[in-house]
Amino acid sequence: MSTILKIILLLSDTVSLSRIKLGRAVRAMGQFGTVAEQLAIQERRRKLKQRVVKFHRSADAYYRRLEDSSLSDEDDEDEEAADPDPDLDEDPLSEDEEEEEIKVESIQLRMPHTLLGPEGTSEHLQTLAAQELELRKGQANDALRQLRLLVGHKSLVYENDVREADTTARRTRAWTEVKNLQDKLQN
Repeated sequence: MSTILKIILLLSDTVSLSRIKLGRAVRAMGQFGTVAEQLAIQERRRKLKQRVVKFHRSADAYYRRLEDSSLSDEDDEDEEAADPDPDLDEDPLSEDEEEEEIKVESIQLRMPHTLLGPEGTSEHLQTLAAQELELRKGQANDALRQLRLLVGHKSLVYENDVREADTTARRTRAWTEVKNLQDKLQN
């Protein structure tokens, strides 16, 4: 697996997590938040926009390098190779567009699977998309394993601490631990 692809996936996960947290904050604020809340959301959007633009630049540079190397490996017969994805040059966060039209938390990140077209996609990009899929499956399996461990630990705490607590203080502490584990499960 490509080390750079792993780095891109890691970066995309951190940006995606920031997008999710921002979306939660916007929903929690509601339509009529205070001025301070609205300013805080604007600042978070600005920072997230910078991270998304930085991610897109890094990913685009990698994809272009990949395409350039694949073009140089091919025969010189095909001198006029088309751009593999015309959308790579477009910036969805350009300054021309109003920020109200496109919210930064709703912009899709440029990952290999998002760049695959119906036809004419390079072999390298298809390979990257397949590798991305395998890495995503691994991440999902790791997350499911972590969930199973947390649920098992919560069950163990309930069985051993809550049910066997003989005083109110111990029972309260045990329920507090169960609640903390539940909070971990929901995050």
